[in-house]
Amino acid sequence: MGYHLIAVGRRQDRLDALRAELPAVSVRTVAADLDTDEGIEAVARICAAEPLDMLVNNAGVSHYMAFADLPADKLAELLHVKVVAPTTLARAAVPGMVGRGRGTASLAGLTLGEVVCAPGVERGELLDTARGASVAAFGGQSPSLAARYRAG
Repeated sequence: MGYHLIAVGRRQDRLDALRAELPAVSVRTVAADLDTDEGIEAVARICAAEPLDMLVNNAGVSHYMAFADLPADKLAELLHVKVVAPTTLARAAVPGMVGRGRGTASLAGLTLGEVVCAPGVERGELLDTARGASVAAFGGQSPSLAARYRAG
């Protein structure tokens, strides 16, 4: 038995392509920008209303430049997509999971083995550092959430 998917992304054309690649799977697409409060709220409403068995937060955005050169709007985008959105979506999904006595919310989707790459970036350690920082920003919350809401 497989999962029914709710796939979220910024671009509807990419979501449609994903649905086409999975003809045997029920895929509901939601175009939303997790860089915006409106996008996060729209997806959070779905997470709260749907009987989700699993939430995988795996949205990403990267800006490769020196921290001192990072514009404030790009910093806000990073924080929204990699910290605010995953935390808010998990918060919306967890009450339903607790009520049903089952469910999994991953606050660190990058730990699923995502390969991080960026055209033009030749130093792999920069990519590893960026990935590690984004996971550390909210990855520490996962064990305490899991322990608090573990069935049993």
